[in-house]
Amino acid sequence: MISPDSTPDNAGKAGADQRRRNLWILAGVVLLGLLVYGLWWLLIGQERLEVDDAYVEGNLYAVDARTTGTVAAIPAYDTMRVEAGSTLVMLRGEHAGRKLQQAEAQLAQARQNALALVHEIQASRSKEAALRANLNSAQQKAWRLRASASAGASEDIAAITAADAVRRLQAEISAESAHSAALTAQLGSAGPAGNPAVR
Repeated sequence: MISPDSTPDNAGKAGADQRRRNLWILAGVVLLGLLVYGLWWLLIGQERLEVDDAYVEGNLYAVDARTTGTVAAIPAYDTMRVEAGSTLVMLRGEHAGRKLQQAEAQLAQARQNALALVHEIQASRSKEAALRANLNSAQQKAWRLRASASAGASEDIAAITAADAVRRLQAEISAESAHSAALTAQLGSAGPAGNPAVR
């Protein structure tokens, strides 16, 4: 027995309905896709530009290095916006370390030189004090010899020699005083810490 649904006309009609339904589904999907694309273009896509030969014009500043050295790291990249004081390039520390050691050695040498000047000034002042003591005794001896020569008790030559010794000691004291003043000026008025070489 043949059912009325399985006739060739009904089978063709069911296939046509199925195809029509599939076409409507396909048309709905296409329309939905066009609608989504249209909304995307209105909201997002029209603000986006795509060109092949565009460039950005801006301010470019040349950067000079304060010192030379081997680059260890570059935290900044091309076209990155940076503020004043930002680190653009990091150098290896060996060169700076050597410079620091040299500067520390120079500072130590300058301190030693300043302390040597202090000791030299003290020695010069001590020598000047000793010369002044010798001058006092030479002046007393010269005064005694002059007094005894004028009384006829001693020879004139001894008094002249004593007077020459006094003048020689006075000249030595003047020279040592000038030497002490020169050393003090070389050291500076602020002492070893204020010495220009130490600073």
